Amino acid sequence: MRPLARRRNHAMPVTAWKRLVQNWAPDPHSLAYSATVPGSWAVYAIWPLIAVVLATVVVRHRDV
Repeated sequence: MRPLARRRNHAMPVTAWKRLVQNWAPDPHSLAYSATVPGSWAVYAIWPLIAVVLATVVVRHRDV
């Protein structure tokens, strides 16, 4: 997988969840591409915010 595709994959909630429930350290050779625990929590903090902003924008456009 290309680095950009890996970064995009790390922004998905499923990947964040898999990293948070992982009870073993990632492979040392893949540390450049593995999701981090703080990054996974950030995904869970940012996704709802994006959803609220997107829903607000879409609803306002439909009401006009």
